Amino acid sequence: MLLGAPAFMQLDALNRVLHEPNRLSAAYLSIDSLKSRMIYPTLKDMPAVAGVSLKNDARVALQSQARANFAMTMLYTKEIPCS
Repeated sequence: MLLGAPAFMQLDALNRVLHEPNRLSAAYLSIDSLKSRMIYPTLKDMPAVAGVSLKNDARVALQSQARANFAMTMLYTKEIPCS
């Protein structure tokens, strides 16, 4: 089931339509992993930044969720008798 599709637009055109100049929807930064724990709170404290996430944290959360889903699937599979 497709709930949506990505859309792309020139940034200057988007700014004109929204009447909000100099807005970005996302920025992907490549930072030194040794400094990420210092940079993260600095970005998070900036009022203009709506959200910050670290790729490794997202990966760990996804793996944890996948393991939990797998465990639940195995539990349900064992509990449902086959006809």
